[in-house]
Amino acid sequence: MGSNTEVRFIPSGIHKLELKNAVPVAEKNYNNLTNKPQINGVELTGNVQGSTLGILPSVTEDDNGKFLCVQDGVWTAVSVPEANGVSF
Repeated sequence: MGSNTEVRFIPSGIHKLELKNAVPVAEKNYNNLTNKPQINGVELTGNVQGSTLGILPSVTEDDNGKFLCVQDGVWTAVSVPEANGVSF
């Protein structure tokens, strides 16, 4: 047992654990967190796009129907007109 716990035997023989020191309650409001999670230096708040985090390329309506492909070490939206006999 850690130094913050104490075991007492009560008449029924059941162990009872009590904290000697108060333990802070976890913060329930995300906006009050002092150490918010980040990806690539971007704080994760609300609906963050993958392109904002630097993990997906930016896309526009011109990219509709395209697939992600790595070109020169970078994710890029590319057209794939046909694959395995299926047209796109």
